[in-house]
Amino acid sequence: MATVALVSRPASVLPKISSSCSPAVLSAASVATVQQRKLHHAVIPKGKGGRSSSSGIAATVFGATGFLGRYVVNRLGRIGSQIVIPHRCDQYDLMYMRPMGDLGQILFMEWDARNTDSIKRALEHSNVVINLVGREWETRNYRFEDVFVSIPQQIAKAAREAGITKFVHMSHLNADIRSPSKYLRNKAVGEAAVRDEFPDAIIMKPSELFGREDRYFNHYASKTVVVDVAKAIINAVRDPDANGKTYALVGPNRYLLYDLVEYIYAIAHRPFVPYPLPRPLYHLVASFFAMSPFEPWTTPDKVERVWLCGGSVEVVPCSRIAHIERAHKPYALDLNPTMRRNALRVADIWLDDYKKNVLIAWNLPLENHGIDIGDVSERKKLREKLKCKPFKWYMANVYPSLDTLDNLLGYGVLQNSILKSYCVDQGAVPGSIPILYECHFQPPQYCYYNADGEIFIGAIKSHRYNSNRCLVDPGSGTTPTLQECRLAKQNKLHMHWDFKQGQAIRNKATNRCLEVAQGENSYYELIIQQCSGQSWTIEHLITSF
Repeated sequence: MATVALVSRPASVLPKISSSCSPAVLSAASVATVQQRKLHHAVIPKGKGGRSSSSGIAATVFGATGFLGRYVVNRLGRIGSQIVIPHRCDQYDLMYMRPMGDLGQILFMEWDARNTDSIKRALEHSNVVINLVGREWETRNYRFEDVFVSIPQQIAKAAREAGITKFVHMSHLNADIRSPSKYLRNKAVGEAAVRDEFPDAIIMKPSELFGREDRYFNHYASKTVVVDVAKAIINAVRDPDANGKTYALVGPNRYLLYDLVEYIYAIAHRPFVPYPLPRPLYHLVASFFAMSPFEPWTTPDKVERVWLCGGSVEVVPCSRIAHIERAHKPYALDLNPTMRRNALRVADIWLDDYKKNVLIAWNLPLENHGIDIGDVSERKKLREKLKCKPFKWYMANVYPSLDTLDNLLGYGVLQNSILKSYCVDQGAVPGSIPILYECHFQPPQYCYYNADGEIFIGAIKSHRYNSNRCLVDPGSGTTPTLQECRLAKQNKLHMHWDFKQGQAIRNKATNRCLEVAQGENSYYELIIQQCSGQSWTIEHLITSF
């Protein structure tokens, strides 16, 4: 995978750049505008993996000295990558990063974010560029327009001109040009600017990041680990099919700020005494904090991002929905029942007719799900008092990219009448072969059937720009496949099925059926063959079909 991406790299690579960062060395390291691209032995993958091997990645990481950057550099270093770290800080502030890679693999360069030649020197010997430049507040020298638009645009332009094929840009999950937050508006503008300069850029859109030494949990009490975003970036770098895609990086659970902070205080054995604070007063307090010549504790713009009523999909009035990036929490009890109950409470209060989407996401029946969500009458009165708009307006005007799932007919596990203890499963990931597996009623076995005759297998995507994986009859052979629905439509694959609850699943184009048969090894498996009368049922119905 890496060799294909590295064929176009320069003849001189990282060992030719001194880590002294002196102007004379930097000047000597610069090259002419027209670079000769030859394969260099230093970027050929070799070894068994690990920090002393060569991954074939020579990466320039802008913004590496920030909160997320240290995790990305650590991940790159542990797989044997060469890393250039442009920086504007003192050398002593970088010492903790030196052990993250093998000897000589991490190089530091002073750079000027407003100097185009400085940017070009920083990336001219790399085959991967990662932009993590960001800031929570504005300064006199660097406004949000500079940090999130101008600088990323210049980096993307320099990367394109240098012939680099892999560029990763960090944005935000709630980035929206219509957001009241200046921070989020400029994040959205920055995305567009990067796409214009580098069409194949990989856009990462994480929610709020939590971890050691973060600026979120430490406001309250404790810390949690967030390395999954760094893993996602490295996976995108190594995936040849990631170019030009946008990834929304969220965890499996959603947390209301109130409940999350209450939980943290309970773990820390500290008293939790919440008190209401009107937003105008909070703005006034934040304005005083913003005057600090040092890092402000909060700012008016951050108030908009965190407390705004209906500001984006991750915001509900007076509460912030956050994401924990770890599916397994070894230091705590299983929070899934609590998070599910909270999700159902939020849906009942705020989502109107769209609360069915939450039930679908948790694979619960639309009626009589059996979960006690408690009394929400006070919360509903709060909504009326705040005069928040209906969620339908929000979907149309604030987050139109969120999929409404209006054309779903059924969802849940898919079972055959012959073998009811087994369910259709998405199979190995990465992979494209659905399988038959013992029912465990977890996301890999969630299936969805819509009015277009498409069958999705695996957890459904929440955004329109993400493509689900559709069940496809290849037309020949007996093995069904899973293909991205968008690509299946473009390539006119056999992806539409005729299915009635309790009857056969028949492909409309080939007239063949999805059925269960015993293979040569005596195991049951999914096959596509001439219909023999087998019937299927899906767990939950939205509309009778």
